[in-house]
Amino acid sequence: MQNPGLRALLDVSGFSDGRVPSSGNVAFRIAPRINAAGRMDTANAVIEMFLTADPERARVLATQLHTLNGERQQAEAEVTQQIVEECARVPVEDGQRALVFAADNWHRGVLGIVASRLVERFHRPVFVLSRDPEDGRAQGSGRSIRPFHLLEALEAMPDLFERFGGHRQAAGLTLPSDKIELFRARFNAYAAARLTLADLAPQVEIDALLEFREIDERSVAEVFSLAPFGCGNPAPLFVALNVEVAGPPAVMKEKHLRVMLRQNGRTMVMKAWNFAERATELQSGARVDVAFALEDDSYAAARGLPAWGAVLRDVRPA
Repeated sequence: MQNPGLRALLDVSGFSDGRVPSSGNVAFRIAPRINAAGRMDTANAVIEMFLTADPERARVLATQLHTLNGERQQAEAEVTQQIVEECARVPVEDGQRALVFAADNWHRGVLGIVASRLVERFHRPVFVLSRDPEDGRAQGSGRSIRPFHLLEALEAMPDLFERFGGHRQAAGLTLPSDKIELFRARFNAYAAARLTLADLAPQVEIDALLEFREIDERSVAEVFSLAPFGCGNPAPLFVALNVEVAGPPAVMKEKHLRVMLRQNGRTMVMKAWNFAERATELQSGARVDVAFALEDDSYAAARGLPAWGAVLRDVRPA
């Protein structure tokens, strides 16, 4: 590899053994270390890392990015949970089709993450704004549900904003703080004219029925051959029916679960991100239908285990 900075970045991201990162690895292990510089400090270290011809200097800078990313993860987890809890205490009425949350001096670096969590909770388009009392402006991020085009909504009311941009599912904006209430009203009215109650019901779109006995190295490789996955090409989502929960779920880091599931004699362990609040739905012996995705797992591969795993996305009583 000719670029010392990229080589050093791959090394600190866990790819020192020459393995080729997947698109998921790039999104969740490599890119966050680049983004952390701008969120926690400045992007200068990233620029220098990619431009330097000195491998030792590149390693120093990559290590700095790795450290910053760890600090970012800890800070974001704490601040994100705090803001989500504050927003969740605000009453949401059935007639509200879109939501705008705002407060003074919220950490702007986590507002997109907060908006995503609130969309999952309320299943409505959401903007989360941080007001700056000193300059009288508010900045923030929005996330949307599939039937609602977020950028088109903003383009219908450009007179409110100093600047805005984004796409169908995510957007950002800046506006005077004294226009937040007007934005809230017009955003909700725009959404009310386009979203039905059915649009606000959580939906899981399944691509195929897949029994546990059908999952092996070959079938997993066939799924991964459809990558790279992303907004325009989402990873296939499968459903397995009448699955037995084969043991009590194990809680990881107070918010995730590891669940043992059994179907027709085949047992699989699935990770369930941010599922701790739903642990009661996965009690030992329960019969459930599960929606899940197959994902690459480079951490398991580094330990000599299969380089893939199953991730639980939703669960319903069978």
